[in-house]
Amino acid sequence: MLWHITKIYSAHGVLEFVIYLCYNGYATKNYFANYFLRMSDVTFDLGQNRMDVHNNSTEPWCVTLVETSEATMTGGRLRRVEPHLRGKAAFCFTYGDGVGNIDVAETLRFHAFHGRLTTITAARPLQRAGYRRRRRAPIAGKAGPRRRLDQRRFC
Repeated sequence: MLWHITKIYSAHGVLEFVIYLCYNGYATKNYFANYFLRMSDVTFDLGQNRMDVHNNSTEPWCVTLVETSEATMTGGRLRRVEPHLRGKAAFCFTYGDGVGNIDVAETLRFHAFHGRLTTITAARPLQRAGYRRRRRAPIAGKAGPRRRLDQRRFC
């Protein structure tokens, strides 16, 4: 999931990432620590204690990983990464459920144009396929056709 989010953002020109860690943070550190090695063709000369990289197909990302605790809420996590955001004109903040068909570059232009402190992009969730109403006796119903995602921006 994390790889998909960073790929989406990098496709829109965002190449710096500050990622807060909580549960299993060591696994994320391990992932990025070995990312270059996994994405490259290499030769290990064990006798010379040397590694030669032949082909590197990694992304030009700069990734900062910040430890937070599992109990830390959203505001606390944002506060914890704040020192790494100083001096930035704007930043994006998302959770794993932030994967979607959103034009990040356009959203950043929208934000800059309006000059506001915060821009929020939200998606209306798809309507569920079925629902259940309860009156005197349970009645099962079927929802109408699925609605498409509705992208909205608020300033």
